[in-house]
Order: sequence, then structure tokens, then C-alpha cells
Amino acid sequence: MADTKLSKGLAATGVGSVVCAWHDMRLANGVGDLQRGENGTKSSGNGEAPERGWSDINRIAASTKEMGPGTRREVLDDHFGDWNWKKVTAFGRVLLRKIKEAVKAKTEHRHALTELEESIKQSDLGVASLTNWTNEVLAWELDHSNPNPFESRVTATTQAAVRLELLMQDAQDLEDRSSVSLHSVVTPSILISTGLDIEHAQRRLRADNGSLGQHATNEQRTKILACSNSLQRRIEVWTEIQVLYMPSVSQLRATNATGLNRTLPSDDEESGCPMPRPNSVKPEDFQLLFPSDICSHAPCDPKLLHIEWSLRFAQANDALDECRSHIRLRHQLLHFKSQHLRGQGANTRARKTVQAVDDRLVLSHDKYLRARSALVCLSRHVDHVGWDRGLQPLKKKDLRPIGDLGGQTLGTAIMPWIWLTHGISSHDSEGLQDTLCVEWCKARARHNRWQEEIQLLLVEMQRVLAFLAWEARQWDERATLRMVERLEFAEGLIAYANRQAAIRRALSASFSGMWRDVGALGMLKLLNLDIGRASAVKVKTEKYLHEKLTLDGSNYSQWATGFKMWAGGIGLWPYISGDELEPSPPAPLTDTDQNIIHKEKRDERVKLYKQRRLLALSALYTAIDAQDFVYLRDIDDLHIAWIALEKKYLPQKAICFNQYLNRRPYSIISCAHSACPYYQLYDVYHGGI
Repeated sequence: MADTKLSKGLAATGVGSVVCAWHDMRLANGVGDLQRGENGTKSSGNGEAPERGWSDINRIAASTKEMGPGTRREVLDDHFGDWNWKKVTAFGRVLLRKIKEAVKAKTEHRHALTELEESIKQSDLGVASLTNWTNEVLAWELDHSNPNPFESRVTATTQAAVRLELLMQDAQDLEDRSSVSLHSVVTPSILISTGLDIEHAQRRLRADNGSLGQHATNEQRTKILACSNSLQRRIEVWTEIQVLYMPSVSQLRATNATGLNRTLPSDDEESGCPMPRPNSVKPEDFQLLFPSDICSHAPCDPKLLHIEWSLRFAQANDALDECRSHIRLRHQLLHFKSQHLRGQGANTRARKTVQAVDDRLVLSHDKYLRARSALVCLSRHVDHVGWDRGLQPLKKKDLRPIGDLGGQTLGTAIMPWIWLTHGISSHDSEGLQDTLCVEWCKARARHNRWQEEIQLLLVEMQRVLAFLAWEARQWDERATLRMVERLEFAEGLIAYANRQAAIRRALSASFSGMWRDVGALGMLKLLNLDIGRASAVKVKTEKYLHEKLTLDGSNYSQWATGFKMWAGGIGLWPYISGDELEPSPPAPLTDTDQNIIHKEKRDERVKLYKQRRLLALSALYTAIDAQDFVYLRDIDDLHIAWIALEKKYLPQKAICFNQYLNRRPYSIISCAHSACPYYQLYDVYHGGI
């Protein structure tokens, strides 16, 4: 409001707050007044997280602007505290939804990666290539100074590169005084390259004219007419210079010799772009008569033929690359539309976007067909062979993404040839291998990122339950922390503290119930067992452990990483790592009744600690080979037992998963998430897994 209204005489013109972008919560004591409005502050971070909070607090702006400073701050504190509490109570539902989405996405990307790898492994070359790609991507993830496998290594010939090369050749001819340029400014290479630009402008203008409906507006018609006039002036200037280098074109135009070498495409090769009309006088239908059009009917300078060949060859490759890009974009848009958009308005806008991409694909397809047709004519007069292996006839049925069967069955479908070549290479398989390498790296990265998301969410769930348990213990301790003179006051404080602790435990029980079907958190229900039923743990934990530690310890690094993640997800890892210690006895108090209450609560915590420690011990023993029982039989401390296994099988500490990814998402207290009060209060489980 301070940015749009007069702020003279106001004690504060706005409010700024420190927000955790991960959990969208306000930091305690992290809200302050602004004296110069939002424009007078410097802030950074996720721009969406603060806005979501302000949408809730903006409704009280009209009330707080007339309050005194003390009342205003108390009201804002109450609303911000309520916002944070709502976030805490929604953790169960939000995290459950997120992990369901992550599991579904991870499964889909796992299937896509498996299908791609199976198709690559069908040949011996594919098996060897896949091994090399794996080594390369692992080396790059450990050290980014290594070659990046996500970047294509086959350089395609582009029009820009060819034009630069031709201009450099013109400069060299001028320096050697061997230039035969008939114009002071326009050289033969500039003449042909400018003609290709005019040809593409004609193609776009014909497409724009064809898209005009019966009810076109005056503004649309004005734009088309302006483009037509500009194109007409460009053609007139170009044809005047063309006559200097190609004198025969004037006679051909005088005799109306049109369509000389222009081969009409077949029905399945036609792009759908409007064709020029032979008897039309409009600039978009004017025939430019390149050397490829007249070389079989009239004499033409061989230098012009070679120049057009180089530019057409690069133009065909550029057009083919544009087709690939448009096909991928259209496929992604259609997938997003089918998965996420509902309703007439959203689908209409999406169809317009898809149609715009289709129009660009039509233009690129027509550009390729025209360039290839010119190359076919020029190949009869220049010494170039083998070019058609990488530039084959492009049909409409070839314009489909990788994985699209094109109406055929899985056993009969063949991948379109446009995905089997990339750039210009002397080796037939080099372009294909480079394309598949990049696609495989992207598919692997997408799968790994969703797998990491699942692991983060599992640890997040464990932290939520640990946070609620910690808060419940805090309220238990606060029950007798304050000393009062009257007994009824003490009873009231104890009742309030017990109620708050009960709310936290009820939330924890509710979240555990919501998450009972989550795979790695299925063991949470065992945490409510009494010690007498702990013998059932061995049988129940077997199905949650993927791979046991072998006798020779050859799989120790992989086993240790998986076991830490699994044990952390079900809340048992702190008992193995030594972070969770047995509760110490409370300090004696003068009040005998309070001493009894403290002792009973301490006994309950000790019982729960021993129960969970027994579960952790049973989980560890079920994850190792029976021969290692003898090695650990005299060790009672879980942490010492873990260190003993590490010293036996791994002289140096193994690299953990997050160190491998150069990330430490679980040490959230030391990163950007430290603004969140949830992590300020509890940070017991912060070790690398």
C-alpha cells in the first residue's frame, strides 16, 4: 500500500519478513517494519513463497493500519503464528501427496529409462557405448571439469558458419587481388545468401496469407500488406544485382520460363506450406531463379553453383535441426496438456500454443524440402557424393518423436530416420551415438532426481515426527518449570502443558496413520510395540531390507548407504549413530508430588528409549550375514557395533549419497532453510546418509 498511496506521517509503510522458501513459514522474531515501502528494501530468494503468505495477511491490513504499535505487532504475531501452525498441521497431508506424486513420477521415468537402455543394448556397439556413457557421466558428476556428457559433441554445419567461411574467402580473394566481384558491395556469396533469406521471407508471407480467415481484421491485413511491400522492394534490389552475375535470368524471365528445375513434392513429402502460384504477380510468388533452378537450361558460373551448394547443404541441416526441436516441443506440450490441463479455457489456450508450434514445423519442413530439391539439382553439376545418406527425403510420417510408433505395433515400428542422424559426420553411427548419449543422460538424470526426491521426503517425514516428539517433551518439561505459590496455579500450568503435549502426540499419531502405507515408513507402526513383542521385529523387518551385508564385505559401501537411508526413514538411525541417548534422571525438586510426576515421565521415556533401541538392534542384526553375529556378540553398544563393521570392511569412510551429489540436503539447519522455525527447534538428525 505504501508504494501506491501517500505515506507522509506514517510510522511504518509496510512489513518485511524472513520466510523459509522450503516450508513457507515465518521465522520467529523475523518480522520488521518498513519505513520506505517495499521498493526501498533489498531482498532475495524464492519470489513465490512470500507472496503466498501475504495473500493470507493482506486481509487485516485495513485494521492494523489504525492500531497502536504494540497492539499492531501483537495482532501480526498472532496471525503469523497461526500461519505457521496451519503449516505444521498440514504436514501429514502435504508430504503424503508429494511422496505419492514422487513415487509415480519415479516409476514412470524408471520405465522410460529401462526401455531406452533395452533398445540400446540390442547391439554389441550399444552395450559398449552404454558402459562408456555410464563411466563418463559418473566421472562428470564427481568432477565437473571432465567433459559434460549432456552436451552434444558432434558439431553440425550451420548457415551462419558457412556464411562466415564464404566471407572470409571473399576477403582473401580481395587481398590476393583475385576477386571477380561485379558489384562494389555485393559479392557472389552475399548474393546467394541474401536470396535464401528472401526465399524464406516469401515462405513466411505465404503462410501468413494462408492463415488469414474470412473475418480478418484491418490490423491483420495492414501487417500483411506492409510485409508484402517491404518484400517487393527487397526483391527489386536483389534482381538488379542478380543480372550482373547471372545474365541469362533476364531472358528466362522475359520468356516466362518458370518452374525450370523445381521438382514438385509427392503427396507424402508435401509439407503443407502454401506453394507459389505460377501466374501470380505478388512478391511472395515471384520466382528468384537460383543457380540450381537454371543450371540445366542456361550457362551458370561454377563458382555460384559451389556457393549455393554450401549454403543449401547448411540450410538443409539447419531446417532438419529445427524440425527435431519443434517435434520435441510439440510432444512435451501435448503431454503437459493431457496430464495437467482441465477445462475449456485452459485447453483452448494450449491448442493455440500447439498450433503455433505446428505452423513453425510446417515452415521448417518446407525449408528442408526446398533445400534438398536444390541439392539434388546441384549434385549433377558439382563433385559431391554421399550427401544424401544424412539428408534423406523427409515425409510427414517421419515427423514424430522418439518412442512414437506412428500407428504401427511395437514389433514392427521403426524409429524415424531424423533421429538416427545428427549433424554432418564422416561416420554413419557417430551422430546416432551422440544423440542417444545425450538422451540417455537426460533420462537417467530425471530418474535420479525423482529418486532423490523420494529420499528427501522420507527423511522429511521422519523429521516431522521427531519434531513433534521433541515439542511434546518440551511441553512436558515446561509443566513444572515455572514455580508458583498457589497449588491451583501450578495445576493450571500442568494441565495446559499436558494439553499442548497431547496435541503434538495426537498430530504425530495422525501423521503416522496417514503414512502407514508409505514403503520405508511401514516400520513406524512397530514403534508402539511393547518390549515383550519385540521378538517379532526380525521377521517383519526382513522385507524392508533390500540387500544383506555379504561375508566378505564386498558390498559394504552400497549396503551401508541403503541401510542408513532405510533406518533413517523409520526413525531408528539416531539410536545406531549414537545421537539419541538414554534420558537422564531429572533434578530433584522440593515438592514430593512433582518429584513423583517427573520420575513417572522419565520412566516412560526410558521405556520408550529401550524399546526403540531394541528395534534398532534387531534391524541391524537382520541386515548382516549370520557369520558377523560372532564378530559382534560381545558388543552391547549399537554405535560401537556400527563403527566395528565400518573398520572391518571399510578402512576409509565411504562417500555418502549426498556428498556424491555435492549436496547436503539433510544438514538443513546450516543452509537456506535455517529461516524456518521448524528446523531452528529440532536438528537432531543432521548426519550424512
